[in-house]
Amino acid sequence: MKSRSLMFSLLILSMAATLPAMDKLESLKTRRQKLMPQLASGPTIMVSGQSYLRNGDTAYPYRQNSNFLYLTGFSHSNAVCLLLPGNAAPFQMFVNPKNPQATIWVGEQPGLEGATDDCGADAAFPLSGLSRHLKKIIAEADTIYFSTGNDPISKRIQRLIDRAKKKRDLTILDPRPAIHALRLLKDDYEISLIQKAIDITCESQAEAMRMARPGMTENEIQAAIEYVYKKQGALAHGFPSIVGSGPNSTVLHYEDGTRTVEDGDLVLMDIGAEYEGYSADVTRTMPANGRFTDDQRAIYEIVLASADAAFDSVKPGVGLLDIHKTSAKVIAQGLKRMGLITDEAAAWQINIFMMYNSNHWLGLDVHDVGGRRNTQGEPMPLEPGMVFTVEPGIYVGKATLELARQRARRAGADVEAFIQVIEPAVKRYMNIGVRIEDDLLVTAEGYRNLSAAAPRTVAEVEAMMARSTKHVIVK
Repeated sequence: MKSRSLMFSLLILSMAATLPAMDKLESLKTRRQKLMPQLASGPTIMVSGQSYLRNGDTAYPYRQNSNFLYLTGFSHSNAVCLLLPGNAAPFQMFVNPKNPQATIWVGEQPGLEGATDDCGADAAFPLSGLSRHLKKIIAEADTIYFSTGNDPISKRIQRLIDRAKKKRDLTILDPRPAIHALRLLKDDYEISLIQKAIDITCESQAEAMRMARPGMTENEIQAAIEYVYKKQGALAHGFPSIVGSGPNSTVLHYEDGTRTVEDGDLVLMDIGAEYEGYSADVTRTMPANGRFTDDQRAIYEIVLASADAAFDSVKPGVGLLDIHKTSAKVIAQGLKRMGLITDEAAAWQINIFMMYNSNHWLGLDVHDVGGRRNTQGEPMPLEPGMVFTVEPGIYVGKATLELARQRARRAGADVEAFIQVIEPAVKRYMNIGVRIEDDLLVTAEGYRNLSAAAPRTVAEVEAMMARSTKHVIVK
């Protein structure tokens, strides 16, 4: 019988082949058409993300503001987007024109032609004319949708708005809540980009399993992961890679990467390639020497069962909190069975070993926009087109007993009695950190596991680790 992960992989491939075609410009136009009726009281002004200096005159790699990218598809700095409902040119952009000198220094820039041809702007103007153009727009508006920032362009726009407000009543509203609500539901084009980012990430996970071995540093494993990113077309990551071995596998957001992996370690890899702005977020945990110990396997199987139980609860109408509760219940049962807690109904005990909510939205941001509750304060029900993660974990590290004392004290429990019961199990499972994270798309029927191609089960992980490297030559 085919494994569950393999069957999901085959299903994804067959469904991807039948996805309806939708190109970038069509997707961008549809987003703006959905947004503008919600912001019809006046013009919407949005400013691109700015470039930040790393040190001296060296800048960090540029990443566009996600809301700006969502509405325009424009990936460069120094740009302004105007949405003008009812105007003959409802989508206007202000950008820097092409400049031969800039081309020599930094390469070809999109210019006005890029704003119209590549992003679908109805009209594009030089950024130098922004203030003159906006004065007229602001003078004729009673309401403006604008969220100010600390960059020079935003400050310039804010000054124009402030001057207008001194002369008459002018309402300023934040457009972001409406944009974020739209971003929760992904169209076919967006899903195809997310799937590409996830496919690259899954292959990076597989390559890390094929090449990892004791004696390597965590950074060497990370280098192999990010090499595959670039080889397969992902020029950036959605977040800094987390590759933690041994005791570092129990550190949730570990980033140093300097430790040498030892025989008998677990290696936790929480990684996500970014493809055309969309991020993956896939975590796998592997034994450095290719074989799980009995204790590592026991913890791993609890986490895997927790993830599978969460999968089975996913369907439209269910909330992320419900899915987390399903996942946490399995974790609690396992922790009790392993002697790590005394009461599986006590949330404070479970939180010693899994101290976070095991789901978050995924999209242009790795922790994507959209709350867990709607505007009425009720749990946000899942709808087809939403993408989110399932990432249960168990972490037993050097701070665990002290955290246990802290949580027991806050709960009013007998601290020393509780510690006496769990301490032997904590010592037994010390430095075992396991997280398994997958990216799910909500469908009308339930869900699709977009990251099923990355080995998940004990047998799949061990089998992948027995294979030769595919991308990176290891001597």
